[in-house]
Amino acid sequence: MTGIDAPVVIVGAGPVGLATALVLGRHGVRSVIFEQYGGINPHPRAHVVNTRSMELFRTWGIADAVRADAVDPAWAGTILWKQTLAGEPLGRIDVGEGPEDQLLRRLHASAEQLTSCAQDRVQQHLLDAVLTQGMADVRYSTTVVEVTDHGNLVDVTVEGVGGRQVLRTCYAVAADGATGGMRDRLGIATDGSPVLGHQLNIYFHADLSPWTRQDPPC
Repeated sequence: MTGIDAPVVIVGAGPVGLATALVLGRHGVRSVIFEQYGGINPHPRAHVVNTRSMELFRTWGIADAVRADAVDPAWAGTILWKQTLAGEPLGRIDVGEGPEDQLLRRLHASAEQLTSCAQDRVQQHLLDAVLTQGMADVRYSTTVVEVTDHGNLVDVTVEGVGGRQVLRTCYAVAADGATGGMRDRLGIATDGSPVLGHQLNIYFHADLSPWTRQDPPC
């Protein structure tokens, strides 16, 4: 068993894990983040960054960088349903439509606004901030296989390039996502609706402007 030079272990280097490390560091608390994958997942995944998150990002100094990587607000404000990219819309939502007083209240509520920035880019900016801060050690390709709570201490069993080892620290934060498995192993239940279905996302790069230039939100 080995002690680590940080009172907090964070399981998962996604947005929640990185944000946790960043905030802890701002309060002078060191942490170690363990991430089972070798780096940031390049798939865009979630993209909506709400107003409150953007306010936090401004506090942490990364709001401008996130905005620079975001989708043009004119595109992000429209949602279309189509059978094909070049086909007729089956449905359309324009976020900017609605009673003028409600729109003005939303605009004046904060200096920040809802932003559409892919999760992989948001994570990169969070990671850069964590590394620049220098208060967290981020260890990729390392899986947390077990967490044992002893009351005032926590044993964290990890498996990585150097094999399996047990690390002793003060606190462990499960930030490995809803399907990460750590929550189930710790007996932490979830509330809400059960799984309603499964989707398959296909991510590719292509110039589709000949078919979409008339309606950029496509």
